Amino acid sequence: MDSLLADIRYALRALRRTPAFAAAAIACLAIGIGANATMFGVVDALLFRPPAHVIDARSVYNFKTTRVLPGVGQNTQLEMTYPDYLDLRDHTSSFAATAAYADQELTFGRGADAQQVRAHMVTASFFPLLGVHAATGRLFTADEDKVGNAQVAVLDYGFWQRRFGGERTAIGSQIRLANEMYTVIGVAPKGFTGVGLSSSDVWLPLSAAASNNIMSPEWLTSRGFFFLKSIARVKPGVALAQAAGDATRAHRAGRLQAAGPREDPKSNVSLGSIIGVGADEEGSSADLKVSISLAAVAAVVLLIACANVANLLLTRALRRQREIAIRLALGVSRTRLVRQLVTESVILAVTGGVTGLLVAHWGGGVIRRFLLPGISALDTPLDTRVLLFTLAATLITGLLCGLAPALQGSRPDLTSSLKAGAREGTFARSRLRSALIAGQVALTLVLLVGAGLFVRSLQNVRGADLGFDVDKLLLASVDLSGGGGGKSQINEFYRRAQERIAALPGVASVSQVVTVPFQSMIAVQLYIPGRDSLPRSLGNPLMNPVTSEYFQTTGTRLVRGRAFTAAERATSAYVVVINEALAKLYWPGQNPVGTCLKIGQGRNSTAASLPCSEIIGIARNTTSQELREKPVPQYYVPMPTDAKWGLRALFVRAKGDPALQVAVIRKSLQELGSDLPFANVRPLAELLDPQVRPWRLGAMMFGIFGSVALVLAIVGLYGVLAYTVAQRTQEIGVRIALGAQGDDVVRLVVGEGIRVAVIGVAVGAVAALAAGRAIRSLLFDVSATDPVVFSLTAIALVCVAAGASYLPARRAARVDPAVALRSE
Repeated sequence: MDSLLADIRYALRALRRTPAFAAAAIACLAIGIGANATMFGVVDALLFRPPAHVIDARSVYNFKTTRVLPGVGQNTQLEMTYPDYLDLRDHTSSFAATAAYADQELTFGRGADAQQVRAHMVTASFFPLLGVHAATGRLFTADEDKVGNAQVAVLDYGFWQRRFGGERTAIGSQIRLANEMYTVIGVAPKGFTGVGLSSSDVWLPLSAAASNNIMSPEWLTSRGFFFLKSIARVKPGVALAQAAGDATRAHRAGRLQAAGPREDPKSNVSLGSIIGVGADEEGSSADLKVSISLAAVAAVVLLIACANVANLLLTRALRRQREIAIRLALGVSRTRLVRQLVTESVILAVTGGVTGLLVAHWGGGVIRRFLLPGISALDTPLDTRVLLFTLAATLITGLLCGLAPALQGSRPDLTSSLKAGAREGTFARSRLRSALIAGQVALTLVLLVGAGLFVRSLQNVRGADLGFDVDKLLLASVDLSGGGGGKSQINEFYRRAQERIAALPGVASVSQVVTVPFQSMIAVQLYIPGRDSLPRSLGNPLMNPVTSEYFQTTGTRLVRGRAFTAAERATSAYVVVINEALAKLYWPGQNPVGTCLKIGQGRNSTAASLPCSEIIGIARNTTSQELREKPVPQYYVPMPTDAKWGLRALFVRAKGDPALQVAVIRKSLQELGSDLPFANVRPLAELLDPQVRPWRLGAMMFGIFGSVALVLAIVGLYGVLAYTVAQRTQEIGVRIALGAQGDDVVRLVVGEGIRVAVIGVAVGAVAALAAGRAIRSLLFDVSATDPVVFSLTAIALVCVAAGASYLPARRAARVDPAVALRSE
């Protein structure tokens, strides 16, 4: 212990004598360790950390249904209908408990004080299944989760603190949600987010929510509304494959019994762990893959930082050769000397690690606010797990950085070192430093290629043809459920709202819709007269009731036929517009315009009893749920003036920037009634944002890490060449004395830098090709071996290396041969 303390004191004195060296090394390590601590916190939350307050989370699973969409192929989704959930709950034996949940944005309060809150509607079994207890008050009972029963609510802990100041008087108070009064019966525990990553503001009983007009009661009986997610706790001793088979059998039997022999039962139910994956978050799977890739990138940045610091330490050790030789000559053992040199490295790493925690704290906040917003699991970027990881990374980094330079620096030739003058390096040691720089260049190329591929993907995503003009559209809605006027009140409000908004100077056109891309969908069974069967599978084509202005508003082009007219909407005419995918599926190679299509209108409807809807047009395919999806068959029907759909929205096409019209449209809607709930108006692009987020996250973080790596590589290359020039001062002086010109010396030094860079680029290109396979699934319409990205990155990196080599080269060209020859 005494010798260790002596080594620490000596190392601190030595570092204090060279503050520039210490600052450079600490900065490199802080960046590397901080980046790794930041990404570990993100990946830990997304992948490894179980949901807060959940008991034995490893036995709780999400149900995932693989359906075969007509004309599309397999589609895996979490959403199912309520009857599907009942099949799993009542007709399986592998689960100790099952539960279901759905989330929806609701209006809290009325008038000027109204705000939008996120509500989780859950079955009464949800909290007991997870083993969760209330922080104060109580949770739902089974009787309260029944249609028509008491309207009760459980508050999120954070919402309770913000809105009620954490007062216990909130229990028993009345709150207004979606125009209905609810009694607060309890508060969820602090940090509880269910089985996802984002918290809710309020928790409501699922069945009661349907009867209170938050949803439609039909949602609890129809197999056409896919809005529900389900979880289950597997019984002890039951294998996962056995439980999945049990669930698949029950699901197929229920669907087949409800739909009859026309239903293709080729669906499968699988089980996915709830630990860390945030299964109820849009885009979370891609977020997870990108975050894992970024964690690997952060590790690469740390390797580059280690190589840089190792180069600095190696240079420092070479400069201290005479000191080390004297200490060895005086009897210091090599073991003690190596330990002392490694101690210096560890002290640098510890200081860099502490500084890196500040980087992680700041970096975690940036990621949370800008790149992964709304994920409550990232609210605390520094916790015990991150601190332990940082400690381990710091110690390993200190050993990696210091061990090789310490071992090499502790083996000098005593005779030559004690005689050494200005020149202290040898070709072998210079080759080691060059190898480290080449490695940095190679790793930097990998990161820059990754950044280039993600940037290209982001450009392709933003330029993707969705079939409608997402950048020009706004989505406006007002939660009128439970207002007392029923459907007639909702129809009248949206008629007035459409007319009022259409008259605004910044608005081009307005249309009413029932389903919204990336948010909701309705599937209804179809029939074609004269055909006993249709080429279909589980899942009917999607239906969207719209007003006659829909195609003009969204910019969805008709490829054949015409759109609806206002008169057809007013008279509830039986006409329909189908999309290209539906036309190709049911009428391949034919023109279906003018033919008859029958649309199911209920569980007991038959083809013979249904009216014939004439196909009057064919619209382009539009993206409905996933950016990567194949065209999904869907059709549009005119929304009647007495529409039965309570959930409604307005598509608004702005003449200019849609964001500039948000406040104007919201004000116009609020002015339609003094006691209206919150008017939610936002750009439609916000619904697409969760799916764009992985590419934006990848492009930004790969770009940041690649830039950091590039700076580290430039600094390392400059440092090595600057030291090499200093070591070769006499040689350069002799060259100049023998007639070499300044340009010759510049070419000599710059050529050495370019040679090292080219070697690094060659190695990095091979590594980038291998790494491209790992991120291939994350790219959008760009090859992982894109020649443009590879060539531009390689050329840019070599040019930057040449620029970094130029300053030492100019210094070498100014060497005075007389002074250089006298320096020995």
